[in-house]
Amino acid sequence: MTSSRDAIRAQVAARVAQEEVARQDKGGAQDSAHGFFAGLDLSHFDTGCFLDEEPPPLDWVLADSLLSSVVGYVAGAQGTGKSRFLLQIGAAVATGYRGFLGDALRPARKGKVLAVFCEEDRRVLWRRVRRMFRAFCPSQAESDDGRVVVFPHPAEADFRANFIAIPAAGQDLRLIEVAGGDAQPSRNFFELLTLAKSIPSLALVILDPQSRLYGANENDNSAATTFCSLLERLAQETGAAVLCCAHTTKGGAKKKDGSMDIQAALHQDAMRGASGFSAAARWQLNLVSLPGKTARAEGVASNAGDGQFLAGKVCKANDAPLGDVFYLRRENDGTLRHIEPERSEEDKALEAQLVERITAEVRRREAEREPALTIKALGDVFPGRWKEDIPGATKAAVRAAAAATILDGELYEVLRKNSGNGKQVAYLATTPDRDQSSGQPTPSGGKSTGQSTGQKPPDSTGQKAPSGDNILQNQQKSTGQRNHRTEALSGAQVLEIVPPDHRTASPSKEGNPTCPVDSLLGSWDAETQEDEVRS
Repeated sequence: MTSSRDAIRAQVAARVAQEEVARQDKGGAQDSAHGFFAGLDLSHFDTGCFLDEEPPPLDWVLADSLLSSVVGYVAGAQGTGKSRFLLQIGAAVATGYRGFLGDALRPARKGKVLAVFCEEDRRVLWRRVRRMFRAFCPSQAESDDGRVVVFPHPAEADFRANFIAIPAAGQDLRLIEVAGGDAQPSRNFFELLTLAKSIPSLALVILDPQSRLYGANENDNSAATTFCSLLERLAQETGAAVLCCAHTTKGGAKKKDGSMDIQAALHQDAMRGASGFSAAARWQLNLVSLPGKTARAEGVASNAGDGQFLAGKVCKANDAPLGDVFYLRRENDGTLRHIEPERSEEDKALEAQLVERITAEVRRREAEREPALTIKALGDVFPGRWKEDIPGATKAAVRAAAAATILDGELYEVLRKNSGNGKQVAYLATTPDRDQSSGQPTPSGGKSTGQSTGQKPPDSTGQKAPSGDNILQNQQKSTGQRNHRTEALSGAQVLEIVPPDHRTASPSKEGNPTCPVDSLLGSWDAETQEDEVRS
């Protein structure tokens, strides 16, 4: 094994020396007589043959996603887990074993992988590789005549033979050098090219991160184009796909209210730097670490914490369909494991339709001064009206979507007196700080604090409310969920609203009410208001 590696090193050194001599003889100048177009024989480029014969089959590295001999990017913010995900992509291609990526991406074939980790030293890379492999490919134990025999995982032999991981922290690895305003390939590029071409059956080259290999102003489109052309040359001359790790823009994936815009984060344009990078790439996958609130809203996991889950998407694939959003769970050892979300895409689409319809109905009623709605009234009355347009609009689904509007800040619940019996009822409103009947603002503006004091809320006199006056507070004690404190006028009672975790089940069947707000609303007397809605 050692003699084989020594032979490769000697071959690389000799080839690099030849390339360097040739480069110096040119003096960095480009001779137009020896450019790409000078030696073309146009008879070889007659497109008529494209009509006469079937093209050769496409050579995929990742099935129906990443082609061989192309350049791609894995992009994400700092600390997202891009390096670990690239490590798992490399392991999947080296072994052909699907366990490293689950159903997020599938290796199409098995081959050699050359991975250069520019920011990792040997100690760190050693631990990452070992933990990653043992997490997905544990050894297998069998009993033989009373003895326990441990066998390596079937993928281990291929991993040992095919995966080449190079730690290169502290090294100058720039592939281009800028002289006189022009970017030129550096000695490092020719060394990398020669090394990669010496590896038989090379399927994938991983370069992590791009910033250590580029070295120029990341917004310089001219230098970016030169850099990408070198990566394309590396891909074309080796036949391998080249994946480079890049960063996304800071703050570019947030909505006006500061929450994450997951669609923007997973868009091709989220990649940082000159547009020449993403434009030249034939393939791009974005990764984003999800805040707990976003992960719960997306239906990934009902108990998601900040950074515990990631979302990913192939947002550019010139020769394949774009991928669907997939989700990864970050394990304690740092590995990223593909998971299926608790809610399906169909459930999320249904909820989005109902949220839009409910929000529009509440706004219309406020504008036309019609009676306000409760969540209970929505579930009792409107499914029958909406079922033709939205087949999945069951009672449970409508109530769950109404609860979602509150969780997402689209609508609020405010306490008002029922016009029929005078009791306090929680109605849906577009703003938390103004009572629709009186038009007067609440004392504090109705902002949500997201805090719970653990005390009973005061009534209009400033005294603690008697036991039983606030059933939502009692519900909080039994569920342990975080409170969102909202103040409303009409009685000046503070309502501790506990957002129900409505996204933990699919509210799809009329006969199986899964809406978690039912227990909160059942004791509220809103019959008079419901009669007004029906009429």
